[in-house]
Amino acid sequence: MQVITLNEEKFRHHRVCPIKKPLVLAFGYFDGVHRGHQGLIQQAQHYAKQHDALTAVVTFWPNPNVMLGKTVEAGAITPVQMKERVMAHYGVDVLITVEFSTWVQKLAPHEFLERLFAQFPVAAVVVGFDFRFGKDGKGNADLLADFPYPVHVIPEIQYQNEKISSTVLRTEIHQGQISHVNHMLGRAYEVCGVVMNGLQNGRKLGYPTANLALQEAYVLPATGVYAVRIYVFGQWYQGMANVGHAPTIRRDELTGSLGNTHEPLIEVNIFDFDATIYGESVRVQFIERIRPEQKFIGVEALKQQLASDKETIRQYFSELINS
Repeated sequence: MQVITLNEEKFRHHRVCPIKKPLVLAFGYFDGVHRGHQGLIQQAQHYAKQHDALTAVVTFWPNPNVMLGKTVEAGAITPVQMKERVMAHYGVDVLITVEFSTWVQKLAPHEFLERLFAQFPVAAVVVGFDFRFGKDGKGNADLLADFPYPVHVIPEIQYQNEKISSTVLRTEIHQGQISHVNHMLGRAYEVCGVVMNGLQNGRKLGYPTANLALQEAYVLPATGVYAVRIYVFGQWYQGMANVGHAPTIRRDELTGSLGNTHEPLIEVNIFDFDATIYGESVRVQFIERIRPEQKFIGVEALKQQLASDKETIRQYFSELINS
């Protein structure tokens, strides 16, 4: 997949990107790249075959709604690097990220499209029924009809008679409704980070953990214990993760994502694994929430609960594999 970033300079000077084959452009913010987004991409791929073209997704960064003060965002479902990986997984040929600067956000809808279309050989355009763009969000599918390209407007895509949206996903991730989130995503919710040195408390308890420093700002799941899969050294392992603040044992020297001591820490005990992985980049997929985080009266009570959690999660994975 080819990745292109359109910054303000390229918009101002109409710099043409070196792509020879025509593109079918699918527009949206695509946070989560959930089943609704996937439907939009699939339609773009369908029209790309008709036009002998490539499928291109046009997205934005940072989140336009945050820049415009319409919402307060504490992380993304799919930050930039994750979005690139997921788009490639779903067969997108070209990912075009528009840097949503103050100058870009002030462009009138028609001017925004003129400057964008001047960059590429456009074959067709695909948008969702509620897509808005340009200054004050006044641009819509009707405005696209002013340009000499076929425009395909995709109606709302539901999953099991339920509307899927990034807003709904964000809420359910915060609530720990991971199983339902994964159904709406069509894959497991995932975060990426680097394993950092910790206090070794997990090892002292008999449950060594990989303490994750997230390198991008993700939407974090509700605090609690989760069944997870972790990708390290080119292989997936089962494990259990605690997302939280370690209320039973102090974590003064530990930091959460992006070094923030106020955010929950993600600690993963990897099953059937014994290797030093400090400094390694890993991927963690959340499969199911087992229980909320809680404070125990002492270390022994915590150890007993961890043993119970591990058995519960092993049984969960066994049933999942055999179902």
